Amino acid sequence: MSLFTVFSKMLKIKFKPPPHKKYLIFDEHHSDQIKKIIKEKNNIEILHTRFEKLNFFVLIKSLLKFKFKLSDYYQEYINLVRPKFLITSVDNDLRFYLFKCDDCKKVFIQNGKRTLFDIFFELKKLKINQNLNVDKMFVHNSLIAKEYKKYINGDACSIGSFWSNFVKIKKIKKINSVQYINLISSFRINYIKKEGYIFENIKWKNYLNYEEKFLKKLNLYLRKNNYKLKILAKYGNSLYQQEKKYYLKFFDKNKIEIIKNYKRNTFKLLDDAIVNIGSESTLLYEAFGRGNKAYFFGLRGKSNLLKSRNFAWPLQVVNKGLFWNNTTMFNSFEKDLDKLIQYPNNSWNNLYYKYKDKIMCFDYKNQKLINYLN
Repeated sequence: MSLFTVFSKMLKIKFKPPPHKKYLIFDEHHSDQIKKIIKEKNNIEILHTRFEKLNFFVLIKSLLKFKFKLSDYYQEYINLVRPKFLITSVDNDLRFYLFKCDDCKKVFIQNGKRTLFDIFFELKKLKINQNLNVDKMFVHNSLIAKEYKKYINGDACSIGSFWSNFVKIKKIKKINSVQYINLISSFRINYIKKEGYIFENIKWKNYLNYEEKFLKKLNLYLRKNNYKLKILAKYGNSLYQQEKKYYLKFFDKNKIEIIKNYKRNTFKLLDDAIVNIGSESTLLYEAFGRGNKAYFFGLRGKSNLLKSRNFAWPLQVVNKGLFWNNTTMFNSFEKDLDKLIQYPNNSWNNLYYKYKDKIMCFDYKNQKLINYLN
């Protein structure tokens, strides 16, 4: 994309050069959360990457050097700010790894669950011609750290979910209240029409085949048990209504509540449920990282690409365990879920500590990040 195209889309323009700051956040997305862990609030600058703002001084300086790419503008911005820390929570923006930052620490925070469908597919292509470097990677677990380090040079630190870490774990079960199960939605608009391909030669209709069989099984389970189902929707905007309509096809209305992703107390909902279930959503891994019971279904298929969306990839496990099923068979679904729900809490805690560094850690208040940045 050229700078001229970007310029025509910009609404807010700054004319003064960006100030020298100790911290430069690449991409405003989630920048408010990053600011929380930086003590020097007045020493932070944001490099906007989604057409929110443009610095005219930086633009002209870049053009005078006959550099017309958007990435050139970003590099010039970094050069002028001269940060001590260049940090982002958008780890799947490959441009970040190519920037040069003299006398500066480049830091990324893992934003979501990663697979061979997204960042690692792109990094593999990029690494062919580029030497990719960061100083610190703050990631979900030790195994995903090893995946990143196949393509990016740098030190890694396992912290779990940056967002979940802000919220204290509170597990207060109300006596005599109706117990509920959470279903973590992975909905996309393609769930409705099922047209086209999700990736390379993988069709949407095939990708969703087993998930829809699973939803029907879950509805039968709810009919036989005195449980309510709370579906934690992916969306809170106009897409929410389509998401809601999609799930209503599979469930009895009196058994479910579909909670939109807007001003909800998400992590409290995870902590209060008797079990959280789903397939590939980052939120389900965050539920596990908080010590909650979670059941993971590998619903996508058997190809190597699809297996990276199975439970806890790149962790190598047997096809079925107490809290996961990487097969596409659900014959023992009800029995498996009953067993997990009734599993003693102290025994579950032992399992959690065994697996947490391989699945999702928890670092309350993001203390490791705070110590590094400050």
